[in-house]
Amino acid sequence: MVANGTNRFYRSLLSCLAFFPLFVRVQGQICEDTCPPLNDMGVPIPSMCIGNATLGGDAAKIYKSCSGELASFKLSDFKGSGRVTVVANYYFGCNAGRREAGVYAHVAQRFYDDYGGKVMFVGSNKGAACSTWSTWMKNDAKQLYPGYAKPTNFPVVIDDADAVMRDLYFTPPFGHPSYVILDGDLEVRHKFIGPCCGRINWSDCTANKAKELDQTLTERVEEILAEQEETTTPSHSPSREVSFPTSRPTPTITNPPTSGCEVGSWSQWSPCSITCGGPDSGMKFKWRVVKDNRNHDGNETLPSCPDFVNTKPCTPLEATCGSTCTLETGASYTIKTLVEGLDGPSDVAFHPTPGYHLGTYAEGRSFPEGNLGDGEAWVLNGYNHSISIVSALGTPSQTTFSRRDRGYYHYMINATALSFNRVSDSGRDEDRDSFNYWAVCNDNPNTYLDAKEPNYFMGPTLYNSFPGANNTVNRLGEPCKEYEQCFFMHTDMLHEAPACIGIVHDPETNTAHGNVYWAFDTTGNRENGQLVRFDFQQPHGNMN
Repeated sequence: MVANGTNRFYRSLLSCLAFFPLFVRVQGQICEDTCPPLNDMGVPIPSMCIGNATLGGDAAKIYKSCSGELASFKLSDFKGSGRVTVVANYYFGCNAGRREAGVYAHVAQRFYDDYGGKVMFVGSNKGAACSTWSTWMKNDAKQLYPGYAKPTNFPVVIDDADAVMRDLYFTPPFGHPSYVILDGDLEVRHKFIGPCCGRINWSDCTANKAKELDQTLTERVEEILAEQEETTTPSHSPSREVSFPTSRPTPTITNPPTSGCEVGSWSQWSPCSITCGGPDSGMKFKWRVVKDNRNHDGNETLPSCPDFVNTKPCTPLEATCGSTCTLETGASYTIKTLVEGLDGPSDVAFHPTPGYHLGTYAEGRSFPEGNLGDGEAWVLNGYNHSISIVSALGTPSQTTFSRRDRGYYHYMINATALSFNRVSDSGRDEDRDSFNYWAVCNDNPNTYLDAKEPNYFMGPTLYNSFPGANNTVNRLGEPCKEYEQCFFMHTDMLHEAPACIGIVHDPETNTAHGNVYWAFDTTGNRENGQLVRFDFQQPHGNMN
C-alpha cells in the first residue's frame, strides 16, 4: 500500500489550519505579505520577492496542465514586452483557497476575453486531482458571477503535487491562498496574500470578501499593461508544443466530453506473479486507461465507470520451489571486524562526500584528510540513539566518532534505518538542492524515553550534513566551537509512521528540493505494513 496521498492530505490540512490551537499567535505572520517570509524562529527564508526575476532552469521547466487553453507551457513562453503572468497558489480542502479560486477563474477568463494571449493566468493545485480542482474553480466562478459564462479557456491549471511551482514563488511559510504577478521580463512585480487567508470555515469568508481579489488583480494587472499600451506579442520557436495566439484564438485543445466514460484498450495479460507454487496460486492482471469525463457538481451519485484492472488466477511454471537464496558476496569473501563497541547497530550507510561533515577538526579531535580509504561509514546505534561515524574506513587513520541529535529522545529515538541523498547532479539550483542531506526513521510510539504516554506522532527525521548554519549546535543550542561537544539539529520531521523499519532516498529529479524518501511502516499488527512516500519538500529549517 502506498500511502503518499494520505500523508500529503495531512500535511495540506495542517498547512490550511495553520495548527488551529496556535492560530492567534501565528495568524499575523502567515497572512502577511512579508517577503522573505519568517520561520517560527523569526529567521528569513530565501524566497522570490518583488524585484526578483525568473531565470534559467526555472523559466525553462515544462509544466503540463489539466485544464485551460494550453496543454503544456514554460514560463519563458510568457516573456515579452507588455505581457503579464499571474500565478495562484492553492491547496485543495482549504476553504479560503476554495472561496477565492472561483474569483480567480472569473478574472482569468475575463482578461482572456479582453486581451487574448497577452495576459496569462496559472493555477498551482495541490492536494486533490487537478481536474477536480479546476472543475470546482469554474463552477464556483459561475456561481459567484451568474451574469457571465462559465470560464473555459483560463486559468491554466497544473497539478503541483511536488510543489515545484509553489516552492519557486511561494516559499513556505509564506501564506496561502497567495499570488504573484510577473511582467514581461518574468520579474515579480506584486506578491500578496489573498483576502480569505486565515479563514477556517467556508462561511467565514463571504462572497464579497473573496471578490476583493477581483479588484486587486484587475488594478495590478492593468497597471502593468498600461506601462506599454501598444505591444506585439512575441513570436516563439516552432518547437513549442502549443503555439500561443496574438489575439483571441481558436482553442488548440478541446474540452472533454460532457458525459460518458472514456475507456481505452486492454493491455496484454501480465506474467504470473510467482514462479513456483501450486495450481492457481499466482495472479495475472491486465489494465486499460479509464477516464471519467462526466460533468457533475459532486453532490449527485453517478454509476462507476468500467474497471481499469482485471485479474485472474494463474498456475506457476514450477510446482516446487527450490532455494530462494541468492549469493550477494561473490564466490569467495573475507569477514573482517572493522569497528567494535557499537550499541545496538541497526543500519549502516556510506556518506556520499567523506569528510564533509566532520572536516579535519571537531570537538577537539583531528580527522584524516586526503586518504579516506573505503569511505566514511555512518552506523545507527538503536540502543543509545546515536550515530557512530567511522572515518577513513580500512586505513591506519581510521577513527570512530559518535554524535546524536540534541533532542534525540524524539527525533532519533530507537532509529532503525538511515539513508543519504546521493544525487550530486540533479540539476537543481544550489539553494534548493539537498545533496548530502540524510534521513532516519524511528521505531517508537513517541514516549520520550518512556516519560510520556505514547501518542504515535512519529515519522522520519531529515538532517543536513553540512556542519555549519546551525546544523550542529552545542548543549545550549548555540553554534559549536571547535572544541565543544556538538549535536545534530534536525531540519525537518514528518509523521504518521511511528513503527518504521526501513527508509531509502528516492533519487528522482522532479521535485523542487529532492527530499523524497520511502519508508516502511509496520504500525498495526506489525505484520502487514505499508510503504509510505514522504516528501519533506522545502524543510522548515533546523530547530530543536
